[in-house]
Amino acid sequence: MNLERNHLVKLTDGKLYLILETIELNNVRYLYLMEQENPLNLFFYKEEKIGNHVGLVLVTDTEEKERIMKAFYDVMKKTLQEKKGIQD
Repeated sequence: MNLERNHLVKLTDGKLYLILETIELNNVRYLYLMEQENPLNLFFYKEEKIGNHVGLVLVTDTEEKERIMKAFYDVMKKTLQEKKGIQD
């Protein structure tokens, strides 16, 4: 299953999360998630291969978070600009 923007995913905590955006940096795929029931809960996860499966691991390293936050910001800004261009 490909985890893509606007898909819902259920994590091991039993909660549903909306995938706001995905990016790939240095051959690592990152996901920006928002808890469905509490939109103020935002998290960064990265995909990691576990055997034959792909799992999601919460990003906790501060430097890694800062690096990917900027990349997510740039991608989301570009997406909004493209949508605005379509509406104009």
